[in-house]
Formats: sequence, structure tokens, C-alpha cells
Amino acid sequence: MSFARSACLLLLALFVLPSTLLAQDSDPHSEEACCGFTVEGYKFYDLDGNGIMDGGDYGLGGWTIIAMDSTGTVADSTVTDSTGYWSMNTPVWCGAQLQLAEVLVPGWTQSYPGGSGVHVDYLVGCFETHGPYNFGNTPPDCQDFQRTYTTDADFIEGTLDGVVTNSDQLELSPTGTTFKYAWIANASDGTISKVDTDTGNEVARYYTGPPDPDGFYNYLSPSRTAIDEDGNCWVANRTMNGVGSVTQILVDGGDDRNSNATIETSFD
Repeated sequence: MSFARSACLLLLALFVLPSTLLAQDSDPHSEEACCGFTVEGYKFYDLDGNGIMDGGDYGLGGWTIIAMDSTGTVADSTVTDSTGYWSMNTPVWCGAQLQLAEVLVPGWTQSYPGGSGVHVDYLVGCFETHGPYNFGNTPPDCQDFQRTYTTDADFIEGTLDGVVTNSDQLELSPTGTTFKYAWIANASDGTISKVDTDTGNEVARYYTGPPDPDGFYNYLSPSRTAIDEDGNCWVANRTMNGVGSVTQILVDGGDDRNSNATIETSFD
């Protein structure tokens, strides 16, 4: 090779190589480019199990989210805040495979993402934010449970009301169970009386609804009453204008508006 030809090739290399290196350095996806990005998302309670954070779904705090490389090795992790939000900064190098997963809490079923339950991506960027990479979960359906109670030992695990045990059998108690109060509707007055069943005394009387425009209550015409397991009264108002209603009156508690330490009138 002649000296002149060698010099020519050297000059060509000097002009070509810098431009090639410059092109590589300007590629934002190259390893030489700036590498720094954020991944984020939400961990949510998927109420309807549709895999989408919508409707009444809400975030779940205290769940662990992990980031893994292509080998499945954990590279970073974080815990969701009270709103279910989480984020991580550059858990793997730009362009490398990133796998995002949640640490499943026992008793929950993952609804999103489907399949393996892992988000897989290849991310690059300088101070960019990627996401949301969300994770949705629902509690499992209640499993069918069946048990047969046949012995006294089984029976006394519960609360016996009106029955007693007798040689691994249940019998009606010889002592009847009664509520302390009886509730009697006064249709023409639009009221209901609370009567102490021990003394027979009326201890309170309540209007069963608001007054009409003229200030009268008889239009309510209360009739049938029913008592729930807590002793509260439910009364059906036939209502003369044709629009019936049901009123609940608590056996205990209430707002003592007249401050006499007793709940005994409709104005309390």
C-alpha cells in the first residue's frame, strides 16, 4: 500500500468515525443515553371483579409491589400508600426487561393483570414517568360450609333463646321469653304507645310520622306493628292520602332533646 493511499484512508476514518459516534450518542434508546425513569401505579380493591379500577373501587394501602429483571431476580420493591399508590425509580437499566408484580396477600385473588399477573415492559427515558401499572384484587367468594349440631356441647356454643338442652336435644324452655315492652298503635291519634309488660303502664307515646299541613297526625292511621330481634318497633302507617309508610322506633337510645335524661316522647 502506498503512503498516499494510507494517508487518504486515515483522513476518511477521521471524518467518518466521529459522525458515527455522534449518531450513537444522540440515540435516546442507546445505553450511552441518559437513563432515569419512574414507574407507577395503583393497588386497588376490585369490587366488581372486572379488572378495571372504576366505580366504587378504591386503593389498598400496605401492599408490597416488586420489580424484577429478566431472570426473575427482585431488583427493587415498595409498599403502597394509604390511597393504593406506588412508584419506583429506575428499578432496572434502560432497555432491559422489567417485570412488575405484587406480593399476594393470603385470602385475596388477583383480578388484574390477568394471566401470569405480572406486567412486563422495556422502558427507557430521561426523567420520564411510565404507567399506570395497576394491580386489582378481590377477596375470594365465601366457601360453602356445613355443620350438623347434635350434642349439648354443640348447642351451648351458641346463644340459646327460648330453648334449653336436654340429652343432646333442644326443647322449648319452660320459662317463656318475652320482650319488656309491647307496642300498641293508636290509629285515630297517629301515635303508638310503648307499654311496660311488667307493670302494664304506658311509658311513652310516639307520633309515627310528621304532621299534615294543618298540624294533625291522625292522617297517618298507624296499624300493624312488628318487633325485630333487638326489640325495636316497626309500624305500618296506612296514611289516609294513599301513600303508606313504615316507621321504626328504637326501644333504647335516642336524642334527648328536652334534656330530662329520659327518652319518652316524640319530641325527644
